[in-house]
Amino acid sequence: MTLEDAAEQTIEECLSEDVLAEFLKKHRAEAKNMCRCLYEYDEEKHIREERKLARESGWKDGEQFKLVSLVLKKLKKNCDIADIAEMLEEDEHVIRRICEVAKVYAPDYDVEKMKKHLDEL
Repeated sequence: MTLEDAAEQTIEECLSEDVLAEFLKKHRAEAKNMCRCLYEYDEEKHIREERKLARESGWKDGEQFKLVSLVLKKLKKNCDIADIAEMLEEDEHVIRRICEVAKVYAPDYDVEKMKKHLDEL
């Protein structure tokens, strides 16, 4: 049985059993498309894609954590924003933003709190 046939059969059974009959009469094409999507859903593929996104997000979080940590080290050595940007090969705007947030958390510089603060900007 094709996906098209399976979707059609499902809709016909619902109509004959008066399950969502009014809705299906008005929105048959959309319902058929949804049935087709449900039959095509690949849970394993979905899980693989979600894991990949989580890994990428983890890398990004780790990179940001490292950048904030390095900026803080440079601030503690009294380096200015332009020098920090040059040393770390980062955009000066990015370094400035980190430094502005760092002022809020000085002198302890809680990196976790700073990262969360930066994520909210």
